[in-house]
Amino acid sequence: MSWKAYGDAGFAARISHCVNLAKYFEDKIIASDGIFTLSHPRNFVNVCFWWMPAALRPFNPAKATQQDLDTLDKVAPGIKSAMQQAGDAMIGFQPLNGLPNFFRIVFSNAATVTAAGLDALLNKIDGYGKSTTF
Repeated sequence: MSWKAYGDAGFAARISHCVNLAKYFEDKIIASDGIFTLSHPRNFVNVCFWWMPAALRPFNPAKATQQDLDTLDKVAPGIKSAMQQAGDAMIGFQPLNGLPNFFRIVFSNAATVTAAGLDALLNKIDGYGKSTTF
């Protein structure tokens, strides 16, 4: 039914919007001066990233100590818990291939998501990160 309602052009526009949002989000993370770090390169509409405690900046996973990795593993769960309790957002997190927990945001049904909303989300994550003990 959705295809009938949106048509080929409508679905193409929705997908392009999601890809553009993911690229925008990735670019903001890259330009954050180490506040955020990609855990993996963007894959289509998936963006995987860490918020970095100041003590771990700049972060290089290959040079991180086990203590650094253990600290970083607590960051995403701590920030998600704070955001969820405040009713701000629910962003998934997970570890993968020996890397500590990282946020994973997927732009799949983002018709109302805007660049300004993503900027606000990153600001909230940064604020919660700064006010949470890991």
